[in-house]
Amino acid sequence: MQEKSFISKLNLSAKIKNADSEDKTVWMLSFGHLSVDSYSAFINPIMPFIAAKLGIALTLATTLISISHLCSSIIQPLFGYAADILKKRFFIVWGLIIASIFLSFTGAAFNFWILGLCLALGSMGVAFYHPQATGFVKQFALKNPTKAMSIFLAGGTVGFSAGPLISSFTVEHFGLERMPVLAIYGVVVGLLLLKFVPKTSDSSSFLNFKAQVFNSDFLSSFFRAVRESFAVNDLKILFAISVAKCLTVSSFCVFLPFLWQKMGYSVSKIGLLIFLFVLAGAIATIASSIFERKIGASMVFYLSMLTILPLSVLFLLTYVSAPIISYVAVVLAGFFALLAIPINMVMAQNAVPQYRGLVSGFIGGLSWGIVGVLLPFTGFVAEHIGIPTLLVLVSLVPFVCSFFVKKLSVKS
Repeated sequence: MQEKSFISKLNLSAKIKNADSEDKTVWMLSFGHLSVDSYSAFINPIMPFIAAKLGIALTLATTLISISHLCSSIIQPLFGYAADILKKRFFIVWGLIIASIFLSFTGAAFNFWILGLCLALGSMGVAFYHPQATGFVKQFALKNPTKAMSIFLAGGTVGFSAGPLISSFTVEHFGLERMPVLAIYGVVVGLLLLKFVPKTSDSSSFLNFKAQVFNSDFLSSFFRAVRESFAVNDLKILFAISVAKCLTVSSFCVFLPFLWQKMGYSVSKIGLLIFLFVLAGAIATIASSIFERKIGASMVFYLSMLTILPLSVLFLLTYVSAPIISYVAVVLAGFFALLAIPINMVMAQNAVPQYRGLVSGFIGGLSWGIVGVLLPFTGFVAEHIGIPTLLVLVSLVPFVCSFFVKKLSVKS
């Protein structure tokens, strides 16, 4: 009996140790997510000032941001599928380092082409990080995957909210040319990920990946996996919802700085307002699992998708006459727009569990890429009808897409 008791204690101790290790890994991945997304948000508040320096019009500026979205998002499913096979830390470590270096150099770009190159390469680093890290969260968080995903996504959203503050503060006090120094902390965090995120792959996964590439089987198997994934009806609905929400968030983040710059706002004030918009979203992602327990996943989706339209209308009516009320509308829009994001991601991974990285690339990547393709068009529309009116129009998209929530069958 004593021997059995001793063995039980050993097993319990091992389980506690493994649980602690899983928690530390999730937190480290979340910290990396915070870092990489802070770089991806650098450009939003300072783009009007870079555009003014280089003599770029709104439509052309949004085209550059579109290229950034494409490079950071639309190739994520391909990277995610490779990550499903390899399961290597290579993607998260080098993704963060590449993003930190090139996105920090955007402020120092001296012409349109150098700016486009820095945005493209830095955004590809962002694309490297997300699918593998999201898949790792699902892999390590065995106890409460929705909570772990909320922490991970909240980390990214906090980073996305902090990015405008960091870049705008740097530009206002030190100038656009000093931004490259901001690459240092991203390189340091990348090295910390290398140290603290456990190895999960073996030589066989690399040999399998190598064999697929050299046998020209990688792309064919990738497209086969895409077909299998989108044969699942739930994934189609969740992907459409994700695109609708990304369109809303991206429109607020990209176009409001241009509106506020024309109204005479300083770069630091614009950075602060964008920070508050995305910080509200970060709080929402943390609170998402709480809302889910209280009112259910479907109601969280409805709350997230139906509230943006009236808040956009409120902004339209108050941004000149009552700016404080318009700021409140923007912050609340940020909260509700991102409220259902963790639930959406976990549901999608549960719908197609054999392709976690690939699905993460769809929901967290390709959906943003599609919005990126639309940005030049929305920029053109904004020039002709005004940015506040555009925000109301794009808010109609999640409002309409909420109809499909009732057709979901997968659980979070």
